[in-house]
Amino acid sequence: MKRLLFILPISLFLFACEQSDIRTHAANIIYQNCIKNGENPTWCRCLQEDLKTGFSEQSAVYITKGQMSQLSNMEISGARLRCQCRINPNRLAAYGLPCNGVKPLNF
Repeated sequence: MKRLLFILPISLFLFACEQSDIRTHAANIIYQNCIKNGENPTWCRCLQEDLKTGFSEQSAVYITKGQMSQLSNMEISGARLRCQCRINPNRLAAYGLPCNGVKPLNF
């Protein structure tokens, strides 16, 4: 019984790490594609850092398999808007879009 109580928390921790790993892997794929497309490295780095926590597990699985879904596209679009707020908030302000609530990232 003691072993079971020890194994259960470890299993939950490993499951959480696995989810985090697939999101990180998917964010790295988006970063590499961004760089290949010739976009600004700072922009690509911002997308990568945002998507490490912004991807759902389902979207991350699609991305790692080389597929795209509507959900993945929406999550990437959201990351692009947040990065625009982080890198060039005046551009969005010109269109009347506020950047309130967008957390800064260290990248």
